[in-house]
Amino acid sequence: MRFSYAEAMFAPSYLMGALCAVTTRLRLATFVLKLPIRGPVLVAKTIASLAVLSGERVSLGVGTSPWPEDFEATGEEWTTRGARTDEMIEIMRGLELAGRCGRSFGAPSGAT
Repeated sequence: MRFSYAEAMFAPSYLMGALCAVTTRLRLATFVLKLPIRGPVLVAKTIASLAVLSGERVSLGVGTSPWPEDFEATGEEWTTRGARTDEMIEIMRGLELAGRCGRSFGAPSGAT
C-alpha cells in the first residue's frame, strides 16, 4: 500500500504534537475524538502530555461515533457506547485518585 499525503488521516494527538512544536500562540483542539473506541488512561496521558508541551493550549472534544463499523474494527460494543463514554470521562477526570478506574477498565495492582 502506498501512502498518499492527499488522503492522509493523521491521529489528532500526533498532529497536535507537531503543531505545538512549531507554534507558540495557536490553540490546539480536537473537534470530536471518538472516545469509546480508545483507552481512557492512554487518552488522558496523551492529552496531559500535549497540554504540558504546548503550554496549556490544548482542548479535548469527544464524541461517541454514530458508525457501528468503528466499534467492529476495535472489538468494542456499539450499543454501550454512551455508557462507555460516560465512564471514560469519569475515569479521565479521576485518574489522580488511587484505584479509581471504573467498571470496565481495571487499574493494575498497586497503581497510584
